[in-house]
Amino acid sequence: MQINTKINNVLQTANDFTGMADINFKIGNYQKALNYYVIANQKYKEVSNIFGMALTNFNIGKTYIIQKKYAKGLEYYSNALDKFTAIKNLYHIGNTYLEIGKAHYIFSFDNKKEKRSKLNLAIKNLKKAVQAYTEYNKFDKVNECNIELSKTYEEIGNY
Repeated sequence: MQINTKINNVLQTANDFTGMADINFKIGNYQKALNYYVIANQKYKEVSNIFGMALTNFNIGKTYIIQKKYAKGLEYYSNALDKFTAIKNLYHIGNTYLEIGKAHYIFSFDNKKEKRSKLNLAIKNLKKAVQAYTEYNKFDKVNECNIELSKTYEEIGNY
């Protein structure tokens, strides 16, 4: 990474930071992962790499969600979704809707007062994920969404 920084290869430096963030995420060093994702995102911004910005926003969102910082995570997922939509990346649009749906499902258990509304938001986003994956012909992911939808409907009491 030092060589890439010295020769001003910004895109490769961004990729390096993303890699370090991914490693830290996998071993549970979430704060370190966040720091690296934020740096990577800044680097991707420097070179106007929309896909890189979208993916790091997605990963930042996922990192916040795993730490139960739902509002912050959903904010980053929304930003990622806007960018994936701008570049018409159906696979990652589907992934983002799926993760948003799963986040609302999980959040519903931590917020009893808003449980029903969070479950409804989960359903809404999971259905959008199904739509994106269907357009992309990614039927294994459609099945994953259907499993999540089934769990969510069951939680509502709609079998």
